[in-house]
Amino acid sequence: MGKLIKFPAHRVVYNNEQAHRPELSEEEARQIKEDKFVEQITESLILDIIHVLQENVVDTKTDVFLRDLAIVIESIKGLLKRDFGRKHPMHTISDSLAKIHTLKDGRKVTDINYSNLMTKKQKQDKKQQELDIQFDPDIKLD
Repeated sequence: MGKLIKFPAHRVVYNNEQAHRPELSEEEARQIKEDKFVEQITESLILDIIHVLQENVVDTKTDVFLRDLAIVIESIKGLLKRDFGRKHPMHTISDSLAKIHTLKDGRKVTDINYSNLMTKKQKQDKKQQELDIQFDPDIKLD
């Protein structure tokens, strides 16, 4: 066997990120903890929901399902963040979509009005109807 060359440990430069990172304020630390909590609770709930749906033979692999699931996920995050008094973009949608009314006997009912939301699909359908494409090939295959 040949001679063993030692690794030059004295030339190693350690990047100590902790020394260069500014201290977090108490508010920033609280918000980070809240965000982590919201993510963990949402993930737990969604995994349970997916499991129940799969047990009941719902196809959870389609793009449509995943798109709808994304809305459910963001709604849950919005619900939890509102509980902490924090803003979430989903609040605008839920506030314009649903109103709570109290009946004379004290019961509360939810009024969901979808007409308050503009749907993108209707606009796309109109554009597709107006678009008439003619195709003239450059090459004659005769």
